[in-house]
Amino acid sequence: MKGIASGLFQALHRVTSDNRPGLLHGQVLSGRVIKLMPNDTAVISLGNQQVTAQLQAPVTSGDQYLFQILSLEDKIELKILTKQSKEFIYDAKQVLERLGLAATADNKRLVSLLVERNLPFRQSALKQASSLLHKASDKQKTLGALLQAIEKQLPFRSGIIEALTVRQHATLSSLLQETERYLTEKPSLSNTEKALLHNLASLNGTPGSPVQAENLSQKIYLQVKNMMLLAGCDDEMQLLKQLSNHEELQSNQSMKTLLLQVLNEQQSGKSQLERMQQILHFLNGIQLTAHQDNTQMVQWSLVLPGTFMKAKDIQVNIEGRKNEKGDIDPEFCHVLFYLELEHLKETVVDMSIRQRKVFLTVYNEHNESLKKTTHFQSQLENGLNQAGFDLASIQFKKIKGSSDGVTFPSYFSESGVDLKV
Repeated sequence: MKGIASGLFQALHRVTSDNRPGLLHGQVLSGRVIKLMPNDTAVISLGNQQVTAQLQAPVTSGDQYLFQILSLEDKIELKILTKQSKEFIYDAKQVLERLGLAATADNKRLVSLLVERNLPFRQSALKQASSLLHKASDKQKTLGALLQAIEKQLPFRSGIIEALTVRQHATLSSLLQETERYLTEKPSLSNTEKALLHNLASLNGTPGSPVQAENLSQKIYLQVKNMMLLAGCDDEMQLLKQLSNHEELQSNQSMKTLLLQVLNEQQSGKSQLERMQQILHFLNGIQLTAHQDNTQMVQWSLVLPGTFMKAKDIQVNIEGRKNEKGDIDPEFCHVLFYLELEHLKETVVDMSIRQRKVFLTVYNEHNESLKKTTHFQSQLENGLNQAGFDLASIQFKKIKGSSDGVTFPSYFSESGVDLKV
């Protein structure tokens, strides 16, 4: 079940966001031939734009190909690596051979996923990723981290791959709870460990404590605020600012800084030091994937411990067009929540905002139970009205792996009840 729900969360995120940079020399990416032109040129839909390109080989109008960009100077020059088959797949072996890489099972899997996810990549990046994947002890986890590094155009450094791996496969809630429990039970603590314990307690909240519906939004707001203040995701930026302004360096008490100090002091047990290292990797992973933007769009991704509402990690994606100040325009944006709750289990909340009208879709395996919660609808409407928004519609859709529910890789199919307000 988890693969379907988390896959839905990522799919909705991918469908609605396209913040990738423009075309780059050497890139490999999929394109469709729109129109044939004289002198071996053609209009091609490439990435998120249409271009007129010079081709090295004949093509057929309407067909899909995998191209490599050879030149972006006077005119775009493209090399055809392979043509898409009728089954909508590419020949990964042929692609690898033309890029000078061995057609191993790992490499074919890597190329297939890059093409399937429509992620442009360069030959040099593919070679680095192939080398790291070959050496990896857990190839599946490393593969996921490599795909994300390519998508975010991050360097293939061991620390970055480790951070992305932990970010994808660990939960912040469990790491924080276990470390807080260890420090609470430890007979004596250093000053650094005491400060770290205080931060952990602030982020974890009180496990299992009931939260009233009217207080939930305030609690989530405080969690976001605590996460931004304590996690240390902007430590490096603050340090750079102090150095640039020739200011006296100020030590901070962020969890990231405290974790580094505890690791340097080596005052905890080996297993706990490893767990703290995992938390540090997780925070670095959040920092690497939290923010991306271009001239028109901006996107934020955040992870919150969900202990206060008997949930595991709460994942939040916020994306939308920029306003005049360069911030997300609150009148037009898209917010996604992924939660794993105690009773309802995995839940995806998809909230679209258009001209301050809120369109809400809740995906859950137990959507029949969710339909019985419509008595909370007036509270939701009142809360949105106080914030300057109107509730336009609520939909409940069931997540299931069958043909009548949400399936992949076609992202999602619609089913359920639409409650119009």
